[in-house]
This record gives sequence, structure tokens and C-alpha cells, in this order.
Amino acid sequence: MSGKQHAGSFISLRTAVAALGFATVASLLVSIIVASTWETKQVPAQPLPPAHHEVYKLINEDDAISRLSRAVQFKTVSFDPDSKESFDTTEEFASLTTFLRESFPQSFATGVFIDVDHATRQPGSGKMSHTIVLRFDGSDESLEPYLLMSHLDVVPAPSSSGAKWQHDPFSGAVDEEFIWGRGTLDDKVGVLAILEAMEALLAHGWKPRRTLYLSFGHDEEIGGSAGNLRIATYFKEKGIRFSFVLDEGGFVVTDALQAVESPVAVIGIAEKGYTSLKLTVEAFGGHSSMPPIPNTPVGVLAKALTRLEEAQLPVNLDAAAVLLDHIGPEMKWPTKLLVANRWLFSPIVKQVLLGSPQTAATVRTTIAPTIIAGGEKENVLPDTVSAVINFRILPGSSPQEVEEQVRAIISDDRVKITPYEVKSASSPSPYSGIDTREFALVASTVRQIFPDALVAPFVMVAMTDSRHFYVVSDNVYRFQPIRTSSKDLGRIHGVNERVSKENYRNSLHFFVQLLMNADDV
Repeated sequence: MSGKQHAGSFISLRTAVAALGFATVASLLVSIIVASTWETKQVPAQPLPPAHHEVYKLINEDDAISRLSRAVQFKTVSFDPDSKESFDTTEEFASLTTFLRESFPQSFATGVFIDVDHATRQPGSGKMSHTIVLRFDGSDESLEPYLLMSHLDVVPAPSSSGAKWQHDPFSGAVDEEFIWGRGTLDDKVGVLAILEAMEALLAHGWKPRRTLYLSFGHDEEIGGSAGNLRIATYFKEKGIRFSFVLDEGGFVVTDALQAVESPVAVIGIAEKGYTSLKLTVEAFGGHSSMPPIPNTPVGVLAKALTRLEEAQLPVNLDAAAVLLDHIGPEMKWPTKLLVANRWLFSPIVKQVLLGSPQTAATVRTTIAPTIIAGGEKENVLPDTVSAVINFRILPGSSPQEVEEQVRAIISDDRVKITPYEVKSASSPSPYSGIDTREFALVASTVRQIFPDALVAPFVMVAMTDSRHFYVVSDNVYRFQPIRTSSKDLGRIHGVNERVSKENYRNSLHFFVQLLMNADDV
């Protein structure tokens, strides 16, 4: 190479380095400007009107706590069909319904009761509905009605977990700070809080301008097919549409992210899909003294599970975008810089979100082995072993795509992969709007009761009955007015489920406030 050529190459390299440096500096400057000018999306916290405090006074909180405690004592458990601990719960549901009628006489006298079995023309189908549906007629028929939801059923409390409970899961025990037991978070607390609010308002002489419905499902924990799915179908057939639907869902989380000092009230605007796959490995059994070479069925299954957990499914920030856009402006530096400029820093943001189970679930389809079955004697090789894997599916994917991805990851013909049909697979729900009067109604009500909390929409990682109601409403939201930590979220479906008395009081006030605010939308 000549000196001239060498000099030319050096100049080109220097120019390229300079250009690269300029581009990097320019990108950082743009990022800083974007983050610095990122405007808040929080609605102001409005003071509560004096008249609303008068309604609060009509709620005897000790009596309300006692009623929630009593409701927990009814063992309205929804069992999977293959449960070994199931029992007939017909009387439990009937007794709970009687208790609610007696405890909230004005609500059941004023509301028009819709007989689910008769209304859906499925009497004697073998799936009797214990779902409660009430309609409260508004004075202004020009206003579109709305629907509030919760559910009466709870998940089992397996006998194997009994020793871990501080109080019997169906005792409804009350101490100085908490009400304990199944349903105190999921979701008898919602049923009782809504009815307490309704009863207090009716006692105050309140009459709604806007017609509203209450729907309390009885089989939400196993998919809702005999309860709210039938109710949603009934509404569709009758041509009834709702301004908005509000179901259980997000909480006021006190430690959502380290970069956010305030609690974050998350309102679900969509929910992930659901499917379960069964992995089965079959082989000749035999004596454990002569195991097959190179792998036993247990070993083959173990390798398949390990491949799945090590590979994981793809990460996608799209579902987390609405959450990040609402809490990002309130974040501390330098996290605010990263979140405001995901076009540049998305790999870092992904790694941060993957750092905890709660946030990781918002950016990928999750993989959770839940059931393992195999041998029955320590010196006998099982001829069949199996595992059930539960997947919560990110919007943009589907049960079919998840199955294809699992087959590609495992890539072993010895492992049979089939849908596990205990609960029907469900695709991710559509998104509900956030630039709507209805979302603003829920958000502003949250801010009235929790003025220190940020409000943010998010994609629910769990499944609710509300997904059935997109056929009758474009605005389906999910929120539970309870302040909790990430650690305490593990009590849902876990041991030592409980709600604090203060949280229950906030729930009562939230629904009083929402019912009164809804008339002004």
C-alpha cells in the first residue's frame, strides 16, 4: 500500500470514528431531552365531596368485617375435575347466597334478580349456576349501563398446606389487624365490598342515574363457563351493552419497581392468554435394579423440563409499554432516562424487568410446571411419567403458537405433547382503551381513595371472568382496591391469605365513590 493510500485509509477511519462518536453523543443528548421533557400522565387527586363522607358513616365497619368473616366460612370451592379432595359444594353456595340476601336486604329488594339458569335457557343441563346477577335501574335510560363483577368461589386449600396456615383457611379469623382465610383477597372481598357500598348508598336514599348490573360468578377459578360466560352470552343475545365493566385485577402495589418511590395502582386493560400442555413419556417398566440405557422415562422428562426452563420464550416489551409510559415520568434517574428512550436502551430495560417474577411476567409468556406424576414404588420403574406445564400467554401470541414453540424447544420424539383440557385454552384478550372517559373514571376514583398512588394501565398476568365480556363492552377493566406488597401477592392462591382491616375499609370507600362517580360520566 502506498503512503497516499495509507493516509487516505487513516483519514477514512478517523472520519468514521468521529462520526460514530458524534452519533453516540447526539443520541445521548436526544435521550436526555426526551426524558427531561416527559410529561406526567397522572390525573390530579380530587378531594372527596362532603356528601360522600355521610355515606361512609352509614357503614358500620365492625359489622362489615364480621360479614366478610362469615362469608369466608362458606366453603365455596371450585375444584378441577381430577381433584382428589373435591366434595359437593352445592349446599355451601346455597347457604352463602342466603347469607348475602339476609345481610343486604335493600340491595336484593331493590335490584332485579336475573335467574341465570332460566335466563340462559339451560335448566337441567347438569351445570347449575350459583352466579348472582342483579340489575339496578337508573333514572336516565339514555345512559349506557355498566357492570361491576367479583366472584363467590375460591381455590382449594389443600390438606397438605394445613400446617402452614396461621388460621384455618375457612375460619374467617379476625385479629387486631387482619381478616384471614380463602376469599379475603380473591375474591369474596370484592363481592362483600360492592354489596356493602350498595347497601349504604340505598340507605342514604341514593338512586342511580345510570343503570348498573352486578355479577358475582360461582366458577371463575375453573374458567367461568357455567357462570359469567353464560351471563355474557345472555347480555349479547338481549342486545345489552355496557359503558364499562370492572372486575378484580390489579392492586395498589407498594414496591412495584425500585425506581418508583410511590405506590402504583395498576388497572388491567387486557389479560394474558392461558393454556396448559401435558408432557408424557412412556416406556417399559421393570425392576429398578436394571434401569434402561441411556435414560429412564423420568430422566427423559426431566431433560425436557430443563430445556424449557433454560430456553424460556421470547421477551417482548410491547405489553409492558402502557405501564412504562405511565410510571416512567415519575421514575428516578437514571432509570427514567432508560425507560423514556426504549428505542435506544431496550436491552437494558428488558434485563431490568426480567429481574423479578412480577415484572418478568409482563414481558414474556411464562412457563410453570405445576403437576408431576410418575412412579408409585421406590424399586419399580414407572412405565409412564408426565408433567403439566401452565403457560400465561403474552398478547400477540396464541395457544397454538406456544405449542409449536414448546415442540421446537424440546425436540424429542420420546416426549408426547398434548393439550391439558382441564381448563379450556384461552387466547390473550383484546386491549381496552385508556384515552376514554371510562378509564378516567376508574383512575380518578382510585386517586381519590389512594391519593399517594400513581395510576397505570397494565396487562393482567392472570385470567379473570371479565374476558368473557368483550362481546358486550369495549371498556373492560380490572382493579382490586387493596394496597399490598409484591411479597403479599403470593398469598393469593397460597397460604395465609388475608386482608387488613384498613384495606377492607378502603375497598368499601372505593366502591361507594365509584358508584356515585359513575353517574357523572
